[in-house]
Amino acid sequence: MAGDFDASGADIERDWVARTECWSHVERVLLTHEQVRDYELPTAAGKAGDPRWPGFARRYGLAADQPVQREVEALDPTELQRLVLAAVARTSTAAFSPTGSRRKNGSEVSSGPSLRDGP
Repeated sequence: MAGDFDASGADIERDWVARTECWSHVERVLLTHEQVRDYELPTAAGKAGDPRWPGFARRYGLAADQPVQREVEALDPTELQRLVLAAVARTSTAAFSPTGSRRKNGSEVSSGPSLRDGP
């Protein structure tokens, strides 16, 4: 999951799981608190009146009366791509090979077009 680092963005995971009813867990790839610090992303004014802000501010040591946000778009596009591809690589299953085949009883079985085939 990718989202801005703000109260609304932090709620995306919970909302996605609740609305889709088919996922029990999602992993935030972007933006995490660590990424915001590591990349020194600029701060923009947050959404005034967001009822989730006070809890978000407490969780991350931010001023409760000054909502702020950091946006995914602030990351360098090349770095954004690198982070997303690294997350995909971490979660890919070993049951599938890069060619789109999977092993069954020791032999290759085609599972259809691979990611390399394009759309």
